[in-house]
Amino acid sequence: GKHASSVVSDEIIRIAQEKSLAKLENTHHLVSIIVPCLNEERTLEKVLTALSRKNFLEHNLEKEVIVVDGGSTDRSLDIAAKFEDVKLIRLKGSGRGQAYKAGIKAAKGNIITFFPSDDEYTTSDLDRIILPILNGETQFVVGSRSIKCTNISNRIMTVYHGKRIPYLISKYGGSLLSIMMLVLYERYITDTLSSVKAFSKKSFNEMSFNARGVDFDLELLVRFIKSGHYIHEVSVEFSPRLKNHGKKITISDGILSILTILKLAFFSRRKRVHGINQIKQGYDLN
Repeated sequence: GKHASSVVSDEIIRIAQEKSLAKLENTHHLVSIIVPCLNEERTLEKVLTALSRKNFLEHNLEKEVIVVDGGSTDRSLDIAAKFEDVKLIRLKGSGRGQAYKAGIKAAKGNIITFFPSDDEYTTSDLDRIILPILNGETQFVVGSRSIKCTNISNRIMTVYHGKRIPYLISKYGGSLLSIMMLVLYERYITDTLSSVKAFSKKSFNEMSFNARGVDFDLELLVRFIKSGHYIHEVSVEFSPRLKNHGKKITISDGILSILTILKLAFFSRRKRVHGINQIKQGYDLN
């Protein structure tokens, strides 16, 4: 195969650090773009063509594109297989979180980015997503659809063809997730369910994750926050597709996301309190 200079570089740094041969800093040289897919034959080719043409040479970065298919029954697999420079992972009946984790496991890059296969986002925003990490400002960046949107109500109403109940659930459900993050974790994030984000793989590997579906997006945010990382948001362009064009987020996904935020907040808190009580009891006994 091709000579992967970035992988060789990482291995040299790792060995030098382990053997105390030299104090070498980890550098960013490869971006892994993970593209989850499930029955996206209508948009996948356009998205992969744009990603294949995309480069990060001005940042001295190479790239790899990894498509993770969650069990498509349409032509998505055939379309992805046509791109020689795209790594294809096939899963069966997996959720969004499982697809993300499979992609991260296979990734060689030290910067991980998520990019959807539904053609709602633009690849030109990827530079703005990775720059804060390259500049050492943060280890986690979210591409927010809300920052530049002048009328969120109209946008959501268009997606759901003016249907009142789905409109209300989508609009206020997203606001509820942001408010919960502020109340429970003291971080207000305008777009918790954005499909475009970037983070350090090294930081990711220091944590453990359990979520398998859309709730993985919330667990990812919470784990990074609890590890002391700053969540940076940048505005991204967004052209929402309509519900009848394959939009997949459901009410159950929103409920699961809410439960994930609560579980990670209160379960961990109870665990800490229990540990403190054990220490106190041990101190009293002594």
